[in-house]
Amino acid sequence: MANSRGVRVAILKEGSPSCGSSYSYDGSFSGTRVPLPGVTTARLQLAGVAVYNETQLALADALLQRLEAGTVPDQMPATLRLVIIHTASGMYLSRRADLSCREFQSLWPDFQTSLGPWNAEAIIDYLDQEYPDLRPSARLQVQALRCASEDALRLSFRD
Repeated sequence: MANSRGVRVAILKEGSPSCGSSYSYDGSFSGTRVPLPGVTTARLQLAGVAVYNETQLALADALLQRLEAGTVPDQMPATLRLVIIHTASGMYLSRRADLSCREFQSLWPDFQTSLGPWNAEAIIDYLDQEYPDLRPSARLQVQALRCASEDALRLSFRD
């Protein structure tokens, strides 16, 4: 039904056995969380819908605005070069692959190191393997950066 109605982005309640995007409860009413999406979320993702939770409104909004403007292709361009920035306060994805370490330090005073530049698919593969607790997925966060007006976005992890 989502495809027939043109749904591309959904915001659902985190933790719900049906709607959780990064975790859900196992349905036993014992309070047991499982690191799996809920049933509805999984079905929507299989249909190609980007699913976000209520704490990820900015990511969802950025993607939705670009989708409505028609500026988000289905595939990541191979020429997009990204850098992973590690700081004391978190991890970021940046389009600024041209910057030196000194320039990164001027933008992020708590800069520790950077990885890359890599193309979008290599970044997604690396993040999927090394950081399986990213929520939303690495692919959606890379896509959100592509849609954002900022040059960098903080990576989001499940709680």
